[in-house]
Amino acid sequence: MSFAENAKPLLSRRERKKQETEERILRAALSLFQLKGFEETTLEEISEKADVSRATLTNYFGTKGALVLGLSRWGAAEVSDTLERRRQQLGTTQELLQEFFVLLARKAQIYPNAFEKITPRLARFPLSSSHGWQEWGSILVRLLREGQERGEIRKDSDPQELAEVVAAVGFQSILICLRQQPGSSLSELLRRRLELLWKGIQESSDNGSS
Repeated sequence: MSFAENAKPLLSRRERKKQETEERILRAALSLFQLKGFEETTLEEISEKADVSRATLTNYFGTKGALVLGLSRWGAAEVSDTLERRRQQLGTTQELLQEFFVLLARKAQIYPNAFEKITPRLARFPLSSSHGWQEWGSILVRLLREGQERGEIRKDSDPQELAEVVAAVGFQSILICLRQQPGSSLSELLRRRLELLWKGIQESSDNGSS
């Protein structure tokens, strides 16, 4: 099963315009969150930067909290699409997991302040919740479940629980690197930490042989 479980339907002109407006609002919000901070940014400033009326903004996102969820879902959709395109070249679950966090890290490096503000707000909820993590969680759960089916990952753990552990390591690694070691070292830090994690979740070659 691929990340894009079903082919994306063709959008009508009205739906395309709605999607374009939503993305414009999200880009404006992300830019302002990065520049001014989450608390300091107002909905009025977002509507002005996005060049939409306040009423239009409210129709799409009534609160800044709703914008955070929208940004999370938007980012997850982009990462999912990129993973799908690179799926054949990457191959193994370990490579796909690393690429997942590398893609996320690249986004975080563009908007480090916004990432630091948004992530703790989402981290209060489980990956299975609808509070912005659900899309990220579904990608990780699917990757891990497929890894179990291919015999790459141990089958004695629930993929949802494994996803929680993997997410904790990956997101925390990105936050640490943004705060202490910004730059190219982020990918190497992710590689080292995910390698350690992989040794704990991968299927042992001698499993059950004792």
